[in-house]
Amino acid sequence: MTSASAARLDARPDFRQAAVLRGSSMLLIGRLMAMALAMLTQVLVVRYLGKSSYGVFAYGLALSALVQSVLPLGLDRADTRFLALYDEHGDHHRLLGVVATEASVIVSTGGAAIVLVWAGRGLIGLSGSHGPTIVLLLVCAAPLAALDAMVLNVFAVFARPKAVFFRRYVLDPALRLFVVLLLVVLKLSVTALAVGYLAAGACGTVLYSYLVLRLLRSVVPADADGRRHIAWPGKPLLLYALPLLVAALAYSATTSLPAVLLGKIASASDVAELRAVQPIAALVLVIPTVFSTLFTPQAARLVARNDGGALRDRYWSTATWVATIAFPVAVLLIDFPKPVATTLFGARYGSAAPMLTILGIAFYLSATFGLNGSVLQVAGQLRALTISNLTGLAIAPIASVALIPRYHGIGAAIAVALAVVIPQFLKQRALRSTPVQSTHHDALRLWTLAPALIAVAAAPHLLFTPHLAAAIGISLAVSVVLFLCMRSVLDVGEVFPFAAPMLRRVELTLHGLRRMLPTPRQLERSGASRAESTEDGGPPVDALAAWHDVDWRFLLPSPDFSRVLLTVGCEHEQASVETIGLTSTTTSDADVDLVFADACTLDLESIERDVPPGTLVRIAVPRAATTSTSPRSFRPWTTRCRELRSRGWQLEAAAWAAPSLSSPRGYALVTDRFAVRQLLRTSPASLSGVVRARVALAFTRIGFVEVVCREGVILARTPR
Repeated sequence: MTSASAARLDARPDFRQAAVLRGSSMLLIGRLMAMALAMLTQVLVVRYLGKSSYGVFAYGLALSALVQSVLPLGLDRADTRFLALYDEHGDHHRLLGVVATEASVIVSTGGAAIVLVWAGRGLIGLSGSHGPTIVLLLVCAAPLAALDAMVLNVFAVFARPKAVFFRRYVLDPALRLFVVLLLVVLKLSVTALAVGYLAAGACGTVLYSYLVLRLLRSVVPADADGRRHIAWPGKPLLLYALPLLVAALAYSATTSLPAVLLGKIASASDVAELRAVQPIAALVLVIPTVFSTLFTPQAARLVARNDGGALRDRYWSTATWVATIAFPVAVLLIDFPKPVATTLFGARYGSAAPMLTILGIAFYLSATFGLNGSVLQVAGQLRALTISNLTGLAIAPIASVALIPRYHGIGAAIAVALAVVIPQFLKQRALRSTPVQSTHHDALRLWTLAPALIAVAAAPHLLFTPHLAAAIGISLAVSVVLFLCMRSVLDVGEVFPFAAPMLRRVELTLHGLRRMLPTPRQLERSGASRAESTEDGGPPVDALAAWHDVDWRFLLPSPDFSRVLLTVGCEHEQASVETIGLTSTTTSDADVDLVFADACTLDLESIERDVPPGTLVRIAVPRAATTSTSPRSFRPWTTRCRELRSRGWQLEAAAWAAPSLSSPRGYALVTDRFAVRQLLRTSPASLSGVVRARVALAFTRIGFVEVVCREGVILARTPR
């Protein structure tokens, strides 16, 4: 291998789950910055322009979004899959062919769309002589936006989140804000605003088109003649893209078509109300949009590698992060719509509050399901994806025509909500045919907690009418509760290692608070343990008896081992190990066939180096780390097992020790809910224990098994 090839191989993008979540989180921070600028821009435009003028401008933006969804003919949603596949297989000629094909299609269809809108400008039924001109200017920006989306997809496939960050979340919103400030300071018309939006889009697209050409030259090697040849990607690209055109058109139709029909059936003022609050409600969808930027090419690579387990784990991990991060905004929009609308846009937009609630509910439901469309897309489930998108595409105009004449803006909001939610249910149901599956125990926990906390946050309405500041405080408070309930699933310590020390302090504080007032059963057990301890400091007699009565070795199909290596943190197990007839050592020994390790001090590299391949390792997973500062102390069962699988370990079992590791009365596989429930029914020995067991049983029935199974053992074998 040449040095240039080795350097290129070393520069391949890092698509580990923690890296992708960190990259997505950086894009989320950028998106939040862009949202702040866009929010300021939106408020300035709405407050500066009258309802009629802003209605004309919003109508043009809605029509431009519809046109933009059609121009790439679905290639904008297919390019990430084919770019990732061709890069993974080293087919650089077809990789360049995908980019060239998409750019050519956008340019040709964009020119045709502009000519058609110019020819039919007399059919645009808007009040004011400048209405058709404004719409035409905004439609001219549609091809530029489509080219810009293609460029950002190329950056995302090659794991360049910083480029995406600056273009999408810094340059574009800053240019638009600059245009609006000129509009306000110079007191220009709405036509000048449309011209400024077109110029801002052109500047960004030209700059980043040049940058993406430089990127392709750096990642695609030249041929023997020093040139980079382009190969036609073939029919699979178009056959894959055309059904996705329906998806793109369905998305734009659900969010933009009701506004266009509202402008034709009702008035520009109704369009102004809907389009003023719709971007605010769409803030909930910002989170899945940001995470999908890096998740989609990552999922495409996992599908190419046929790694269904990793795809399932990463999908539900990403879905949980998306729903948790979007929760504060959802609470604010669903429970406190009027303070949000009137504070941002003035009292004249107070009548738009019901629209904000309807859209907030629909968009948060869509966010909680996760990136199901991306999975169906990369998994090749185009039939199910097309059916769900066609359903949304049909619901949007039918519901709009049925509801807008009677309910005006509220009818349009209901049409948008129905067109968003119903296809999401169909997509989620279609996940059953993929490795992801349609449900997950972590998702069940989230789907139970989120509605309950939203209902709790709405309670202050019974006592007083909160202002925006109070509404934000309530939303943040219930969001903290949701985060604490989901913290073991989110696994913040692994995704953000720099936060591990802070999380450890929080975890130890909570653990200390729980132990400040010990129960009578704990006091009785502590006294009995001290009374039965041996004089030489050995383990208590009841602990040794537990080893004989309940032996974790029954989890193995054929337990055949005799010599045990006790790693750091497991030296106290020596007496217990020797009591059940095993030989123990605390130094590295190639003859050992069993290793005892503690999750708080686990060193996988040293174990793989010091013991023979295929050696069984028993990893103790305690409830809380009291001395370790390792970020691994905060990893839950699922993350720990996922880490072992990613290193090539063979997972034998993950078992819960009840009531604790120090005094185990029984073991149950974490994945076996029946065994967990049976152990819960036999464990309690007091009234408080019975109550705790009944509560734990209720948790297991709705999928909260990790809340119950807090400590135990993982049995795995080192890579062979």
